[in-house]
Amino acid sequence: MTSLKIKGIHVLTLDNESGAVARRWLDASRDDAILPPYHVGDDVLVRHIDRAVRSVSNFLSGRQHINRVSRDEFCGIVYLANDPSVKAYAITVQDIHVVVVGIQWVFALVKICDRLSVPLSRRPRSGPPAPSRASTDVPPRDVELSALLSGDHEVSSAEAIRIAETWPSPMYIYTEDELGTWAVFYDLIRLVWFHELAHALCGHIRFAKETLGLMALYESKAEGQRSTAEVPDGLTSEILQCLEMHADEFAVRSSVGEILWGHDPAGLMIRLRVDLGDRLLHLNTAFCVFAVLWELDQRKRTRQAVAWTERSHPPVDLRYDRFRNFQRQLCMGYDTSLLTVVDTLSLAFLPVLTQASPYFGDLARLTPLLFRTPSMDYVQRYEQHLLRLEPAIAAGLKLHGFIPAEFLKAQE
Repeated sequence: MTSLKIKGIHVLTLDNESGAVARRWLDASRDDAILPPYHVGDDVLVRHIDRAVRSVSNFLSGRQHINRVSRDEFCGIVYLANDPSVKAYAITVQDIHVVVVGIQWVFALVKICDRLSVPLSRRPRSGPPAPSRASTDVPPRDVELSALLSGDHEVSSAEAIRIAETWPSPMYIYTEDELGTWAVFYDLIRLVWFHELAHALCGHIRFAKETLGLMALYESKAEGQRSTAEVPDGLTSEILQCLEMHADEFAVRSSVGEILWGHDPAGLMIRLRVDLGDRLLHLNTAFCVFAVLWELDQRKRTRQAVAWTERSHPPVDLRYDRFRNFQRQLCMGYDTSLLTVVDTLSLAFLPVLTQASPYFGDLARLTPLLFRTPSMDYVQRYEQHLLRLEPAIAAGLKLHGFIPAEFLKAQE
């Protein structure tokens, strides 16, 4: 195994200083680690990806996360992979935590966001409608959007780049009057980035390896991989679901927090004061897409109904409910009136999304305005069922997880 030492988080998107560190490590480790080949480009799409995630990675790297037991500093590599079977996963190669995101899967995310342009043009607003809003006539069902969500439509690099070229330049800030589909893409890629980094930072990968015998935490099983889709029993499945819920919480709290406090890259594109209700509607749209993508992937892999307790990932109902609940908690702490606005807008937008693709339809029963629905109560009971395992899991994660250096010093 390579003796190349690194510290912090290094992202191989652009060929900058951090990318060079990641590239050297990947090149040196190619013969020792079973990792897919990396993708490096300098096109507009890669620059958008870099802009969306660079601040996240720099911030986390700058906090110098330390393991409580070994006192080792967190070392991570995040890169885009040239492998059509890869969506997103996290793995540990000796002492290096590696997050892999498939670039061809990212192409599909770009096209999904592009197909959301019509629904978003008809989205509800908390203030006066934008002058450029399209007709309010009911649009036809978008068959291509459904095919993209279910993974039945491939998107080429050229097509994804062509779409990204219509977005605002990733090189500047304060250039736009309106949010667009590019904001949903930024939210999607950041949710994935945060989620996978959480698996590494929170000790999930080493915990899964030592406790469950799994080499990596995959969002979707690729050919020939023993992944979190292959688990031996119900208890193991429930433990894995707890880890996924933990990573989801990390991702949602981080994403919402950056939006509320003015640090998210998409919000920085807007010239005037950001309409937080509209900004969070775009994030909620990303929640919807994220939840539907994983549910449809689960259906495709299993090809049969699977009990919630036997899944490697939480059911879409629970993931979406938790997405919204964490968003609601943070909004409540920021401004109670914002909570009402966000709930109202998200509920009103779901019929528009469902008109575009029926896959979004089931989310309506999980998006209340004033009262919890019976479906939500059922989901909450299942959440409590899973969380009974949290104390036992927390003990293991305490051994393998990393915390910011200043927190560690404060505890001593």
